[in-house]
Amino acid sequence: MNFPKKLIREGRVKLFIPDPDHFRDSSGHFDPAYLPVFYNSRMVFCRDVSILAIQAFQKLKNHEISICDPLTATGVRGLRYAAEVDGVKNIVINDKNPVAVQLAIENLKMNKLNSKIHVECMDARLLFYLYALSKRRFDVIDLDPFGSPAPFIEAAIYGLKDGGMLCLTATDMAVLCGLYPKVCLRRYGSIPLRVAFCYELAIRIVAGYLAKKAAGLDFSIKILLSHGTDHYIRIYSMLERNSSKANYTLKNLGYIYYCSNCGYRQLTCSFLPQSHEKCPYCNSKLLIGGPLWCKEIVDKDFAEAMFNLLWEKKLDNLPILSHFLEIILGEADGPPTFYVIDKLTSRLKVSPPPINQFIDRLKSLGFFASRTHFHPKGVRTNAPINKIYDVLSSKKIQ
Repeated sequence: MNFPKKLIREGRVKLFIPDPDHFRDSSGHFDPAYLPVFYNSRMVFCRDVSILAIQAFQKLKNHEISICDPLTATGVRGLRYAAEVDGVKNIVINDKNPVAVQLAIENLKMNKLNSKIHVECMDARLLFYLYALSKRRFDVIDLDPFGSPAPFIEAAIYGLKDGGMLCLTATDMAVLCGLYPKVCLRRYGSIPLRVAFCYELAIRIVAGYLAKKAAGLDFSIKILLSHGTDHYIRIYSMLERNSSKANYTLKNLGYIYYCSNCGYRQLTCSFLPQSHEKCPYCNSKLLIGGPLWCKEIVDKDFAEAMFNLLWEKKLDNLPILSHFLEIILGEADGPPTFYVIDKLTSRLKVSPPPINQFIDRLKSLGFFASRTHFHPKGVRTNAPINKIYDVLSSKKIQ
């Protein structure tokens, strides 16, 4: 490895990573994509959440679990799972880049985790098929690619045990948020929308793609947790081999109908798009997105189990994680999609109210209302769009 390295600590492990200062451009800018072995410090929070999720899953299963980190780079995910998740029987970390594998092995030895972690060097898809053929499927597979997880999902399903958990990261947000709709259609088989709540739609598009791939292999999916943070989305899903449940899973796919004029939206489960041509409130033409996942994107019991692990795990980001999970739990029972209040008040040409005051007002009228982790000015509510505008126009909250 002929590049300068830097020793850091993340969670309970120490890591050698390529020294970021050596890879800055002439203006001082640093992009992790140009490192010889990828490491992104912006994903520490994501890895913290993953530790809580995998631990909650292990406790749900109540037996020792096997984990695969198939795109390991520095080895950070696999190392942290070995060091910080209880009840782990074994972990396989893999990368097709031999330089990454060499660095991961060095980090593995430094943390003295050789007895729990096995290292491979091959294409991730080949790894899944080989381990499936040898009946060494995994309880947990964590797909954290640079870009889209789509090329790996079908192979990962082959490598997953019945009742296992598949963790997915997608960072191709420009595609999923509608900037490149043809790429999204080609990659995920879905039409995206450029809307303020696009991160939630991105989760629903990827979950819908997963559901279709899983059903084709006679698996059903259950979304345990999902979130959209920073530059990525993340989905934790449990897959069960059952053709009847797989058929039911497909019934959870549908389309979103959205009015770009007034903000009206409706998510409808259906195999084919319906003939919703005009907005029922302002008579504007509706945009149609999908197919995508229409049902819950958080299982409240699972999120509560994660929340209950917070103080046991003593993670460095504990206050942020606690706040994050509190918001997740608060919005878990809410309807699909959310409203960004500033977007609505700009249409009305009024000042946006304090968000908690707006939520309390909706609740007083008998509607569900909560914050959402997706956006600091976002509100999840089942109030119809005309009632939302009435409340925003009311002098009681101006």
